[in-house]
Amino acid sequence: MAGLYVHIPFCARACTYCDFHFTTRLSDRQAMVEALIGELRNQLPAWSGHTFRTLYFGGGTPSLLTPAELGDIARVAMEEANWELEEWTVEANPEDLDDGTLDAMKAAGIDRLSIGVQSFQPDVLAWMNRAHGAAGAKDAGDADITILVCRDAQTRKTRAGTARRPTEVCSADVRVARALAVAHSGVANERGCLCAC
Repeated sequence: MAGLYVHIPFCARACTYCDFHFTTRLSDRQAMVEALIGELRNQLPAWSGHTFRTLYFGGGTPSLLTPAELGDIARVAMEEANWELEEWTVEANPEDLDDGTLDAMKAAGIDRLSIGVQSFQPDVLAWMNRAHGAAGAKDAGDADITILVCRDAQTRKTRAGTARRPTEVCSADVRVARALAVAHSGVANERGCLCAC
């Protein structure tokens, strides 16, 4: 079984904890979409002996692309490889999602969102330089989505940004995540999911 990861390097702002490759220069989005499409056309034929089952758009913030742009990239990926698609996930930030965007994502074929909440605590969100507040993070939890909170590196780094211990922050976030009406929430670190809530 094979899965395809597509990195979308754009972010609206730089978060203090992030170690991933990203840029806040959003004017390059169209050029990046075209480059990704070209790269998929060049590279995927070499994988003709494999069947892809999952498609994952990570970042950065893939939800900064329009659903049409995400669909264009996915369409080329589907044309250039063998697929038995079981799941198409897109990472998103709460502030990028409204009813129209969610409907367009669903119409494009996206069937799972991984929403980057990171915390429900206002002081932690401010220290992280997140664009959304605690209320926006909670509002994003109204759909069947995945919310990831309390990455280990974030809680270690948060120690310098808040008077609370990282375990206190994480425990409070897990309590909020568990109270939301989502299909799945998890606590993750750099090595993967530590627990499902």
